[in-house]
Amino acid sequence: MSATIDLTNLDRHYEYTLLLNGQESANLPPLKGVSVDVPPGKYELSFRAKSDNELPVECKPIQLTIQDGKTIALQVNTVNLSVRVLDAEGTQLNGKLGFLCGKCGDGVYVENPIE
Repeated sequence: MSATIDLTNLDRHYEYTLLLNGQESANLPPLKGVSVDVPPGKYELSFRAKSDNELPVECKPIQLTIQDGKTIALQVNTVNLSVRVLDAEGTQLNGKLGFLCGKCGDGVYVENPIE
């Protein structure tokens, strides 16, 4: 039993570390993609990056529930020292306004209250 998270780094400058439930899971070099196989279930997903001048680059986490055998494609980039997590359609999943909750691809559910 497994599910897959496909990640694409849209940024030319930053390398990201994928954090699943607070644990480092994968590194994502600039302008590259990686796939991570995970057991089906609920995850808190976020990224960590550092800027060229060692300023911390922040990412608000999102909550994902992934069913067995399903894949979610995510894109990540940085704007104004804030890491944006986007779904395959380009919707930002970790924005600062509103409330995102619902399907985010076949077999993937997002529950992300945004403060």
